[in-house]
Amino acid sequence: MELKEKILLARKQKGLTQEELAELTNINVRTIQRIENGETTPRVFTLKTLAAALSIPFETLVTPVPSASIQDEKVDARVLEKVHLACYAYLVLPLIHWVVPMLVLKFSNTNHLTKEAGNKIVRQQIFWVVTVTFVMLFTVMLNFILVYYWGIRHAIHYLIPAFTMYILHAVRLYRQGKEIVKY
Repeated sequence: MELKEKILLARKQKGLTQEELAELTNINVRTIQRIENGETTPRVFTLKTLAAALSIPFETLVTPVPSASIQDEKVDARVLEKVHLACYAYLVLPLIHWVVPMLVLKFSNTNHLTKEAGNKIVRQQIFWVVTVTFVMLFTVMLNFILVYYWGIRHAIHYLIPAFTMYILHAVRLYRQGKEIVKY
């Protein structure tokens, strides 16, 4: 619902004419007409004055009311399944695999709720990349310390944490896929 509709509806519910509202608010009748016709956008002071005169909270005038189509939206599970399957790109594109689900989501013609759920999946993939990077850096640092201070060469092989993270990622994606089926 637009601002002009909110003010018009509130005025009519209160049983006031434009002239009576103008007297209550000390706002010109022509200004009220312009506001209700959508010809002008009132300043904050004017909105607060109108809200007080109409006995409605100021926030209701400035807060957008969701349309019926947004309220009736449902998550498109097929699109989320495609985004989820694209997450397995980590098997081919390590560390940049989050790009594939992002592109799948971007080029999917879908509603707002599905985009939000898909963006959550992409954010989780980016978080996973950061986590894997830190684990690998920790492994490098630990190996450096073991070699430099204790003379132990290659105490932890780099493939061990890499494969461990890959397996953990597969398990996480499998569990996440089960949640998507619930939609």
